[in-house]
Amino acid sequence: MNDLTKRFDQESKSVLLPHPIKRGVIAEDATDKSDSVAVIVEDFSELFRHGEYRFQLSQGLALPSKDDECLLAYDETGEAWIVAWYSTDGNIELSEARARARAVRNAAFNITNVGWTRIPLDDATFDEAGAKAMFDSTNGWLVCRDAGDYALDGQVNFAADATGAYRMGAIGVQRDGVTWEAQGATTTQPQSAVSNRVAFSGGIATLAVGDRIGLFAIQNGTNAALPLALIQNVMASTQMPANWLSAIRQS
Repeated sequence: MNDLTKRFDQESKSVLLPHPIKRGVIAEDATDKSDSVAVIVEDFSELFRHGEYRFQLSQGLALPSKDDECLLAYDETGEAWIVAWYSTDGNIELSEARARARAVRNAAFNITNVGWTRIPLDDATFDEAGAKAMFDSTNGWLVCRDAGDYALDGQVNFAADATGAYRMGAIGVQRDGVTWEAQGATTTQPQSAVSNRVAFSGGIATLAVGDRIGLFAIQNGTNAALPLALIQNVMASTQMPANWLSAIRQS
């Protein structure tokens, strides 16, 4: 006959609990995203804490820390996984969190028919906070605050003009504080008697802290000051800025 008085193995992972989801408290700090951590399940004494349990770290979420509340999900074998946790200190960012920003041009602006024109952006529809903010409202461009690889995308919307052969948009990166380099391929849109919307991608750019990201346009119509079309209709009742630049960190 088995010894029913044998002390419960405090490191067991195969205990079957009555509920597939249990509330618990992280018992120790995780120091790396590949760590496993112990969890105190509220139905049990701290002496019989459970562990070690794995967790999946989502982008921008802090590592589990001691005393963080969490949820354990049990599979059919009784093994538990940490599927969610709440940081007691309110820290939800890591150095590797995904920086992101999107800036737009809301005010009227004209594009010359002689060479490339940089479009000064005048508002941010989303951005990082504080010192990490990428939108530079003084100069109308984005600035890299965390080095890494960024996906760059943009759009320029020209007013209707059927003259000339092309309307083009591009993303430029300034690494030395002086010279703008084209990032990715420019996109060409033939002239049109209706508005000319040019959406394009700058691909993935490896940026250093302080690198600047700008939105550019060019056209060769007879109008030497072709206005931008400022609004685009997404749906019948929804409008949004038609000229924008975005940067999202990938790694």
